[in-house]
Amino acid sequence: MSGGTELSDALTTALALRAKVKRLRSLRGAPEGGRLIVQPDPVAFAQQVLGFEPWDGQVHIARALTQLNRVAVRSGQKTGKSRALAWIGLWWAATRPNARAIMTSSSDDQVRTILWPEVRQLHAAAARRGYKLGDIHDSHRTGLKTLDGRWLYGFATDVADNMGGKSSSNLLFIVDEASGVPDAIWEAIKGNMAGGGKILCVANPLRPSGWFYDLFKERRGQWALQRLSSLEAADYQQRVCRVPGLASYEAIQEEWAGYESTAAYACRVLGEFPLQGEDSVISVAIVDAALSRWATAPEEGRLELGVDVARDGGDDSVVAPVIGNKALEMRVVHGYDSHQVAGLTMTVLRELRGRFKTEYPVRVKVDAIGAGAGVYDCLRREPRSEVEAVAVSVSESPTSQPTAGPGYALLRDQLWFAGREWLVGGGALPADRKLEAELAAVRFGYTASGKLKVESKIELKKRIRRSPDRADALLLAIYQPPRRVAGVWSAAESLFD
Repeated sequence: MSGGTELSDALTTALALRAKVKRLRSLRGAPEGGRLIVQPDPVAFAQQVLGFEPWDGQVHIARALTQLNRVAVRSGQKTGKSRALAWIGLWWAATRPNARAIMTSSSDDQVRTILWPEVRQLHAAAARRGYKLGDIHDSHRTGLKTLDGRWLYGFATDVADNMGGKSSSNLLFIVDEASGVPDAIWEAIKGNMAGGGKILCVANPLRPSGWFYDLFKERRGQWALQRLSSLEAADYQQRVCRVPGLASYEAIQEEWAGYESTAAYACRVLGEFPLQGEDSVISVAIVDAALSRWATAPEEGRLELGVDVARDGGDDSVVAPVIGNKALEMRVVHGYDSHQVAGLTMTVLRELRGRFKTEYPVRVKVDAIGAGAGVYDCLRREPRSEVEAVAVSVSESPTSQPTAGPGYALLRDQLWFAGREWLVGGGALPADRKLEAELAAVRFGYTASGKLKVESKIELKKRIRRSPDRADALLLAIYQPPRRVAGVWSAAESLFD
């Protein structure tokens, strides 16, 4: 009886092993260009072919695409969305006859530097496991191709006509950073789907307007609408397992502590559209565009510094350098007295003068109210061949007014709207979550006489529970003060320009 049971168990094990080998052989591709893989389940494809375990948020996206033809996902950052898009693109191209998967985004650079490297990494992982998914190229535009005509490639364009003419019996459009894709391009993408196919759109929800926003606002029934939160990713890391590159509670706390009520936190962490209305001075979308320009922005033009000095124990002192249209990394300190802040300012100034071979004195604009007055006094004693110290009192009258529309009530109002113009006009910002949150947090209204009035620092501090020290320093660096020439105030540049 015992022997019969053992024989039965051995037979069961052998049959199970045979079935597993047969299934793996059906998945395994041929070296010559990649054969079609029979695996309708994208999650099983990720596990068996690509060798990685998707986390819950990624699984929900992939499974939604198997159930509906239209999927839109608003996502926080560090949720693994780029890897999910690469995996889904490979799964589509590997498992469907005559498949064409097209990856696009708000910019071609996003496809080239973010999405396509993810595709290549997963393709290489599959090859190490013995799966030949097709011939892959360095260029995302050439993409991945198989001998039987299946194709995965990527490109982006701002010309709607260039997006037309994409057709296949098995077509998948993957749209990354969808919130920044113009409406005209979106209409062209939809035009390609007239003959069938699927669309997957994913984005940080930066803009509370446009076609991507309308999908969630109108709750269209034919769409699977999802949200990926960085907090959910962090919870998975803590509760299930650690995943490289995924958000963690420690990282979120480090980057966003004190900014939980801001519009930037809403879209960057929660995956929610920011509640920014017409009373916002600077939108998250404007800040995001400035962040995207930073890596390629030229470091040319006049070097200038803005210094915001801490007014109480809870604030930071910030030295913000700007060269031309590019803001450089800030120096942020806590607990420094006036002499120490002035010393830090001179250290930064001399480092940058050497880096950029600047011969003229660097103009340093200091918020000279309260503790800032001591810093200004220290700086104006430094050699004039190195530094031109300028005291700025933001509570005074504006030094200039807009050419049209309502005027500014105070110089502080002028600085904030000038900062907006600088960003819209091509200003570039380094990655700094706190700076981003501060810039996008400020609101404005009107005085009884109809002038523009930015909310006070006290009001803002109550709302976001922090002082906007980084934003204030940047706005000082950007500010172009008038100079007294022959007894007349003018808006001319420094005499050293």
